[in-house]
This record gives sequence, structure tokens and C-alpha cells, in this order.
Amino acid sequence: MEKKSGGKYGGYTPAELKSFKDHKEEIEDNSVAELKALLKKNGVTQSGNRDDLINRVADCKTLGTLPSCLKCGGGKLKFR
Repeated sequence: MEKKSGGKYGGYTPAELKSFKDHKEEIEDNSVAELKALLKKNGVTQSGNRDDLINRVADCKTLGTLPSCLKCGGGKLKFR
């Protein structure tokens, strides 16, 4: 099992962190509308500035989308 990293991108394993950074580079030239469309397609919050959107898309590409609430079955968890 890989050790989780700390710091700015805490919570990622080294392999996940590399994937996250690669995905960020891949989508950094996308327009805000394209980023929001990707987030909408996956049921993820579309609010925030351009950097928030890029981080959210890269996170989804790295770890997948967040599941619905396990307690109520319908609520969406939020990326923070």
C-alpha cells in the first residue's frame, strides 16, 4: 500500500498525485464552458473559479466521481 502524501495535495498517493497533475495539464486549455460540461455530465458541482473547475475535473479523472450519500441514498457529497 502506498503512503498518502501531505501538503497542498494531501490525501493522494504518489501515483494518484502524478495522475492528478497529468490530468490538470491535459485539461488546462479547456474553456470554462467545456470544464462545466464535463462536470455536469458526471453530476459534479459546476460552481467556482477556473482553477476550482480544473482541480475538480482532474480529481474526478483521477479518483472517479463521488457517490451519492450512503445514508439517504439521494444526496450528493461535495468536493472540498
